[in-house]
Amino acid sequence: MFKDVAHETHRLNGVAIHAHGGYEQEIYADFIDGTTDGVELLQFAVYRGIGLEGWYHMLNAGYRFPAVGGSDFPYCRALGDCRTYAYLPREHSMEEWTQAVADGRSFFTTGPMLELSVNGAKPGDTIGTYGAEASVKVDIRVQSEVAPLDTVDIIVNGRIVKTITLDGTSLPVDFSMQTTIPYSKSMWVSARAHGEQLEGFPDAEAHTNPIYLIKNGKPIRHSESVEWLLKKLDERIAYHQARDFEQKEAVLAYFNACRAELAKRARD
Repeated sequence: MFKDVAHETHRLNGVAIHAHGGYEQEIYADFIDGTTDGVELLQFAVYRGIGLEGWYHMLNAGYRFPAVGGSDFPYCRALGDCRTYAYLPREHSMEEWTQAVADGRSFFTTGPMLELSVNGAKPGDTIGTYGAEASVKVDIRVQSEVAPLDTVDIIVNGRIVKTITLDGTSLPVDFSMQTTIPYSKSMWVSARAHGEQLEGFPDAEAHTNPIYLIKNGKPIRHSESVEWLLKKLDERIAYHQARDFEQKEAVLAYFNACRAELAKRARD
């Protein structure tokens, strides 16, 4: 199981990331167990494996599970055609970058540079508030030298709450804005920039990791997302139950233990 590789990686002070969107396989157990640190989601300029839908459901269930972008060279168009940019407030080193990725202090992109802050906090940060605060301030800046952009979205708990439409043709792109969004309960906030390109060219994509806002100490929890993830786990359990392989008992025990842990959230 990949969890065994991840445990050894952690023992060596490394970070374990599911490649290729996790292929929609063991990732549905590993993110619950905390075995892995995140997922490579953007690749070949598309969202692979669990896709944005699966990732959003994981975040809505209250799990911090960062995403990254990667090029999968040499099978991509060019080395680095999908990249992850991390915020490094201290020294610039591989160790700092790796830790920033594991903390979700990053955005991933096929070219556009996308910055987001909420009340001054950046991706990967958690804001804890108490009281009747009804809105938060959102700052966005997007720059692109390589591809025009059509839209910039503000996403709250997996739903687009504001879309800014750009002309989709001009270069370079240098757009910034400040707005407010409602804040009535705990939520996560991220931003996405997108541009449809000419035939034969991949779309321009950029997506930040979330900023987490925890209101009055209550966790982020959406029952419909928990149920969606339980269904995915049940599909994987049924798949392994029908197979005959050496580690079947251990794999089923692991998946069922993760399912039981996730099911607790449905009752929270």
